[in-house]
Amino acid sequence: MTATGSGVSSASRIHKLEATFELVTPAFVAGACPQRAELRLPSILGPLRFWWRALAWSRTTGSDDEACLKQMRNWESALFGGPAAYDTNGRPTVGQGSFIGRLVVDEGTVIRASHSMRHTPGGYTLDELENAEAWDRGSGINYLAGQGLSRQCILPGMKFTVHLRSRVPFRDDLIEAVRVFGLIGGIGSRSRRGFGSVKLKTLVGTNAGNAAEQVSEQWKVPSKTSEYRTYLSSLLPKPDPAYDAFNTPFTSLTPASRIVLISDTTSAPQIHDRMGHYLHYFRSYGYGSGGRRFAGGVEVTNPNFKPDHDWFCKVVSSISQTVPPLSLKDTGPQRAIFGLPHGYFTRGKNCNPDYTVKLSEPTTDRRASPLFLHIHSFDNKQQAAVWIFLPGQFSAAHSGTHIPALVTRIQTDKICKDGKPVKDRKGKTLTKRVPHEPPWEVQVPISYEPIEHFLSRDRGPLPNDAVYLGPNR
Repeated sequence: MTATGSGVSSASRIHKLEATFELVTPAFVAGACPQRAELRLPSILGPLRFWWRALAWSRTTGSDDEACLKQMRNWESALFGGPAAYDTNGRPTVGQGSFIGRLVVDEGTVIRASHSMRHTPGGYTLDELENAEAWDRGSGINYLAGQGLSRQCILPGMKFTVHLRSRVPFRDDLIEAVRVFGLIGGIGSRSRRGFGSVKLKTLVGTNAGNAAEQVSEQWKVPSKTSEYRTYLSSLLPKPDPAYDAFNTPFTSLTPASRIVLISDTTSAPQIHDRMGHYLHYFRSYGYGSGGRRFAGGVEVTNPNFKPDHDWFCKVVSSISQTVPPLSLKDTGPQRAIFGLPHGYFTRGKNCNPDYTVKLSEPTTDRRASPLFLHIHSFDNKQQAAVWIFLPGQFSAAHSGTHIPALVTRIQTDKICKDGKPVKDRKGKTLTKRVPHEPPWEVQVPISYEPIEHFLSRDRGPLPNDAVYLGPNR
């Protein structure tokens, strides 16, 4: 390397980027042991990479989707790294990324077991119950947690700093991805339902010039809801009513993306719980008897998805057939658009079978929800709930208005050995979930209308003071 005028080689110049975050809601993250809560650098870089992709799509200039995806892969590999590749002369073209990272976690981190979760005015209450299946039916938080997560989590309030180092200046798109992750992102399981929400506390970068010229820059972080709203507005591309969201090959910020901001002065646990009630009430047919049905303790008088309930009743009566009746061949739950697998279960005195609807693809049976929830808090005690709708192609097999799916009945059976039930050390009989009849192959209609209904200013359940950003529908 040739020396610079200051006598310092260019190879010794190190560019620095340091971002400090605070955990706003419980994070279900783990390392090698899934049941033991642990925060590691990959748990941060994964979501950071996701938000980088979501931002990068609008910057591509290819003539078609394939060319745009190739362009993105090249950008991403140069920035984050990728599988090793070489040109015809043996020189590496892909490999290590342009930066290295280190994670420093606050020593005051609190880890707790969670078998059931509720909220109180003072924060989240985690009930360590004997029965991991138990959960509070009236809790919006438990509904968002998939009706209970029975493993350890990291409690809110933890602070951690990500230190990035590079021999080349940090690209603006990486810095923007760090900002977005720290303002609407999250980590761990159920992060799309508000768990593991993080807030960016500080973001400082050092531009390494000559040894005597270390230039430090600190980016302003929104400190109140008005600044936060302005930043969220800047993220969204200009709305385009003609834009076909189903043609976007992956989750990204597009002219069809929408954001709904709800703020109050209660607490993060309370606004998180309230958002769970909104979604639960909107999606649920309700449960109960005597002609009255309830969701989250509130009576459901006019369910939005009665056809899904009626469809399920037909499935229960016909699932033992090898193939679905013609009347069910091209039908399925409208709520599949909120993500798959989509589970149903019957209630009774005995252990009844579960029913699931899942994608029928060679590589996956899942599709994450295109609707995100983020919980944000500010130093002035204000709280915000942010619903982010990022529509895109629902699955690789998506064709026209339908997707191929499987409808399966799953029975909970006892685990037996030598004809006798196997029990754990506490004397509880062990069980396993096994599919019964061969799954049906069906075509499920897919439309974003249910999510648009939920986010609608006029028809949806969200409060009147909600702020709507993006296409107004």
